[in-house]
Amino acid sequence: MESVTQACLLPVAPAVSQAGGGAQTPSTRTPEQMAPQFQTPTAQLVGVVQPGIVAQTGDRAAMSADALWRLDRFTKLFTTTYGVVDGQLKLEAEKDDELNNCAPGLGYAVQRLIRGLSSSRECARQGFALGLAILVSAFPCIKLDALSKLTVDLLEDQDKDCLFGCLFTYGASWNNMISGYVRMGLYLYAVILFVEMWGFGIQPNGYFVASLLTAFSRLENMVLEGFQIHGLVMKYGLLNDVFVETSFLHFYGVYGLPCSAKALFEEMPEGNVVTWTSLMVAYSDNGYPEVVIDLYRRMGHDEVSGNENTCTAVISSCIALDDDFLGHQMLGQVVKSGFQDHVSVSNSLISMFGSFGCIEDASYIFEAMIDRDTISWNSIISALAYNQLYKKAFNSFSEMRHVHDDVNSTTLSALLSICGTIDCLNLGRGVHSLSLKSGWDSNICVCNTLLSMYLEASRPKDAESLFFARAAKDVISWNSMMAGYVLTGKYFKALEVFAELLHLQRTVNYVTFASALAACSDGQLLDEGKTVHALVIVHGFHNNLIVGNALVTMNGKYNKDTLEAVRNFKSMREEENPPNYITLINVLGSCSTETDLLNYGKPLHGHIILTGFETNECVRNSLITMYADCC
Repeated sequence: MESVTQACLLPVAPAVSQAGGGAQTPSTRTPEQMAPQFQTPTAQLVGVVQPGIVAQTGDRAAMSADALWRLDRFTKLFTTTYGVVDGQLKLEAEKDDELNNCAPGLGYAVQRLIRGLSSSRECARQGFALGLAILVSAFPCIKLDALSKLTVDLLEDQDKDCLFGCLFTYGASWNNMISGYVRMGLYLYAVILFVEMWGFGIQPNGYFVASLLTAFSRLENMVLEGFQIHGLVMKYGLLNDVFVETSFLHFYGVYGLPCSAKALFEEMPEGNVVTWTSLMVAYSDNGYPEVVIDLYRRMGHDEVSGNENTCTAVISSCIALDDDFLGHQMLGQVVKSGFQDHVSVSNSLISMFGSFGCIEDASYIFEAMIDRDTISWNSIISALAYNQLYKKAFNSFSEMRHVHDDVNSTTLSALLSICGTIDCLNLGRGVHSLSLKSGWDSNICVCNTLLSMYLEASRPKDAESLFFARAAKDVISWNSMMAGYVLTGKYFKALEVFAELLHLQRTVNYVTFASALAACSDGQLLDEGKTVHALVIVHGFHNNLIVGNALVTMNGKYNKDTLEAVRNFKSMREEENPPNYITLINVLGSCSTETDLLNYGKPLHGHIILTGFETNECVRNSLITMYADCC
């Protein structure tokens, strides 16, 4: 599946009949015209089960003609394989059953489904046929001749052509097949099947588009195809479908385009709680927590009531902003709205109080929960790990295995996150062994945390072995490796990883550029820093708060370039991107002379008093350091 080129998968729209204005019917098209316009080795597998159009067109004559044409094509394949003797299908006696290559359970399931095709009830036949069609499409080990042989062997007294007609007419509706591929994680198969569907001139519906966009969101470098689908949806007037709108908001959020998501949202005639929440999640996932808070306020002004998912998104933004006061306000809003008993909201509150260092409050919420799921346990373990209470974290982990016994990748990652020191490295190796034993070693989240652990524990060779041994890497894998190199002072290696990531044209995010800018803080990498700064602007991350802080830090370390640091600070304010305490610390750190103090340091001190950052301990320490250095 990896060998199939993902670029330009979408075909040119099929020819439209001049008479009816719709797609040509099979009676007016030749078999060559009806054949799919996109062929790959994977498409040949998908072509074994050619979906019907029963649910997609209202023309019964066209339905029948198309179904008969495809049934005839399959019959030819069947007779070519086994031959016809005296007008009857004849099997080759020496033919081996290729289902021997399948797992026993899969072979048994195929046989049971074939027997079900002879049911006297039509709805049962449809169900068995759909199941068989999905299996044949999903598992390449089920060969066409093996399926034909089993059908003949198991249903000797049945009309084979009729049964195969049931299979391909009932069993493989386009929507069910494509959504089935998405549910099974076969995202590229779903895209290829859409191309074949489009080759038959069948128009998509809203549910189908939502499934296809989910596939695009899971695949990388499919943003252009998403734009094409957006145009297609507008052409057919499907954009008002709530499933389609929400799917597009999620799609743009996944590909780091929250501004595109907002533009789409603003064009909607009326926003509901689902679309508001989807937009918030898009901004939250791309590092714009302050925008999430503004959207939540706008949502309240528009008298749209939030749900538990809305609360979860806003609480996550409070964590990202490290705003204790705002977090407690959100707690009051949760209690007022009656969402405190929702498991997902309680889990978010545990994470929030854990990030604020209020571990007693986090533990209180956890102990008060009536129902706890795996995320609840992971949240309290993560809260303890974040506050470096590794003994309590491992005790909770032991209790979880005894009471809940549903450890997943998040659990292991939380434990590994506190094992990045020499003292805890042995515990980390133990968790690594557990992940190998339980099969979680192949999980990309666990692998990314292992990378961070070995890098933080000054074991770069172990981290490199893990990184280069993995064929599949996501953006977090690359970011973890870059951050690890920066942490250990290997700045040039971090930039090499960054260059390779760009060369592969993989997805990047604001964390990627923040790590690259941190690597350029070395005074010898001034030119590389300017190049990365230009790339930040090209990719549209110059308004991101975290990237802005990294830029201020980088410029502040270039020979104490106070003027450049102050320019970045002013630029952030002019772009309505309010700086936080980290920004102020970095600008204060760039002031090193008496002139800097007079021109920039003291005015900045006044700004700090006006904005209330003087109460921040880190800012106060930076002010003391500035006055000590400049006087």
